Amino acid sequence: MRSWSKLLRVLLCITTLLSLTACWDQNLLKDVSLVLSIGFDKGEEKELSTSISTRQFEGNIAAGSTDNAVRIIQIESHTPRESRSLLDRRVSEKLDSSKLRVILLGEELAKQDIFPLLDIFYRDPRSALNARIAVVRGKSEDLMRSVADTQGTVSEYVSDLLESAEQSTTVFRENIQTLSSKLLDPGQDFSLPLLQTTSGEVSAEVIGVSLFDGRSLTGELLGDDATLYILLNDRLERTARLTKPIGTEKEVTDYITFEVQEVDRAIHVTANEPDEVYVNMDVNLEIKIIEYPPNELASQEKIDQLNQWLAKLLTKEATSVVRKLQRARCDGFGIGRRMMAFNKDVWEDLDWKDTYTKMPFSVDVHVDIVQKGVLN
Repeated sequence: MRSWSKLLRVLLCITTLLSLTACWDQNLLKDVSLVLSIGFDKGEEKELSTSISTRQFEGNIAAGSTDNAVRIIQIESHTPRESRSLLDRRVSEKLDSSKLRVILLGEELAKQDIFPLLDIFYRDPRSALNARIAVVRGKSEDLMRSVADTQGTVSEYVSDLLESAEQSTTVFRENIQTLSSKLLDPGQDFSLPLLQTTSGEVSAEVIGVSLFDGRSLTGELLGDDATLYILLNDRLERTARLTKPIGTEKEVTDYITFEVQEVDRAIHVTANEPDEVYVNMDVNLEIKIIEYPPNELASQEKIDQLNQWLAKLLTKEATSVVRKLQRARCDGFGIGRRMMAFNKDVWEDLDWKDTYTKMPFSVDVHVDIVQKGVLN
């Protein structure tokens, strides 16, 4: 009896081991073509133009002598899913987007509802939800081809470009996963990094952020306006560096460059009646002077003067940023979300976007120089 029991246990172990070695859902790299970046543009003949970048290995893989080339493949279709099916017919392997790093949206296409473009990524369980997403001024296909010609790998170059902009507080950190909740939130709008194609060795650059009303592109903030917008959202990454004029002449000595060390923002929303909604925003910035040619920072009186000058200048620029957001109908500060939480009765009686574009919105920026550099 014991021998039969022992034999059954051995057979059971062998059967279990054999079943574990069977991989019915394996996805071998040699059988697929990895899609590393993808761009969507408005089509000429059909609704959608899709461009993908894939790596093509040329040479003898077994011998280890291969050349890694980048291919840009473009096709027109009615939907993203159809474009993937059509693109599958143009490559020898099956397309696999599980390693996707970058999604680029052409400017004209982004002015429409962008959710249908991203629906395919949210429904596929193998999608790379950490893929960065950005808007391209002009056509995304042109930027991808320009980067491929000068830099080689589109996905790596653009992804590193966006990461650098994120760390310098030029754009928000945004990917498919973080964007999902904002696409469906009626109380807050979002922004995406804005790229453009350049000539020469530098084939692409980050120029600011694109503003969205709901799920459609409606405006943009460029340069320092984009950085200031992020600071007004109480966000600060590794650095935030700004250069501002301190005089009327156009000389090197008439500018000051500083880095923001700390940001503290408070928003106060007053909503007593549907026609009495207004917002006050107070922003405190602690800054470090990193360039100041006049070199007059030994005096506390001079420091106080600079604090007041920069506070006045940044208040004016911050007010301009808010006006641009209102004209774009982009509630990038989530004022609607605050209204829904704390003023629900007033919120339900509002045409919110109409109210948002017209309501008084005051900004007050305070500046405090906390570091002057080793020279002083």
